[in-house]
Parts: sequence; C-alpha cells; structure tokens
Amino acid sequence: MFHVLGTFSDGERVSAARGFLLPAMNRSNLNIVKYAHVENLVIDDNGVLSGVNLRGEQKFAVTAKQEVILSQVDLRSADPADKPRIFANYLSDEADLELFLKTIRHYFQFLNTETFTKHEIEFFNIPLPECDVLEFDIDEYLICYIRHMTSTALHPVGTAKMGPDSDPDAVVDCKLKVKGTTGLRVIDASIMPVIPRGNTNAPTIMVAEKGADFVKEDCSFTHVHE
Repeated sequence: MFHVLGTFSDGERVSAARGFLLPAMNRSNLNIVKYAHVENLVIDDNGVLSGVNLRGEQKFAVTAKQEVILSQVDLRSADPADKPRIFANYLSDEADLELFLKTIRHYFQFLNTETFTKHEIEFFNIPLPECDVLEFDIDEYLICYIRHMTSTALHPVGTAKMGPDSDPDAVVDCKLKVKGTTGLRVIDASIMPVIPRGNTNAPTIMVAEKGADFVKEDCSFTHVHE
C-alpha cells in the first residue's frame, strides 16, 4: 500500500485535460485556443489591464470585463518570438552538492549487502571523458559526475513569485494580483516562492482552486471552496 500523488476522476488516474478541462467544455464563457502566445498587454495610464493581444494559429485580441489571468515566464527580449531564457543554476548551493555526494556514498553501501550481491547489482558507470581522467570513487570524480548528470525533473516554479511589498523580487501579492496593475493575475506554479519538496501537481491544483476563489470573491460569486 502506498500513496500516489496525481490527477484522478472517479478513482481513475486521468490527464489534467480530462479531469478539469473536458467537464467545462460546454461553458459559454470558456474559449480554448491552442498554441497561443501573449504578444502584449493592453494597459492604460492608470495601470488597469483591459485585454491582451494573442498570437496563435492567427492573431486576435481578448478584451476583459473583469480581469486577465496569465502564466508568466522570463523573456529573452521584447520579441515575443524569442524563446524564454531559463537559468536553472543547478548545484549553485554547495549544500546541494554535498547532499548528492552523501547520497551516492550511501548508495555504494548497498552494493555490498547480501541482497544486492545475490542479484548481481552493480554500479553502472556512464563514460564521461571530462570525469574519466580522475580516479573513480574519489570525491572529485563523483562531484564531476554529479555536475554532468544532474538535470531537471520538469517541475519548474517561481518565475513570478508571490510575496509582500517588502520583497523587491515578488511579482504578485497574496491574492495573486500582479503588483502595479489592476485586473491582472498569475495563477499557476510560477507564483510559488520556492519549489515544494514533493511533486508540484497537487500544489499547482491548489493554487488554481484558490485563484479561482479569489476571482469569484471579487465578482461577488457566493460559492467558494472551504
């Protein structure tokens, strides 16, 4: 028996589209556009957002009566066709590197156990020319191996972090509203100040549910999640 974190519908593991999007497809106020990218925001001199210009399979504009909700990414330039710039800064904190090193050392201890020996389990060493000049099993080799093999688990967060006015890096406030504007929110994993310890699926769903409640509260919609 173990706990599985995922998106479920009627006890069955489903995609986010099946779990959340398909049940809402018939709503009159829902429009779905594939491959859409925001070209620019329509903001007046008072910082009030009234719409967005989008580029997808064709260019079009969206006008908002209440507010606009966007996902946020870091931009390479003012050109919307440029791909975003992402600097992961893996292992920039020495504590992370030390933890990886400690974990590998701990793993090596399992190789000498009766169970691992019985099943002929051994360390699979991927050839890395930059590291193979070093003696295997010394810290310098393992650190080189860690730096070359560490990658993402595809759960990025924090490009539009939530925070108080005293935080100069905060993009949105506690109601997920973009600071300095009116009628614009960011409601996705990018508002998380730091990445959670576990899978980001459930926290992102929670952010979406809470963000929806904020919008409904501002629109005087009575039903919100407890």
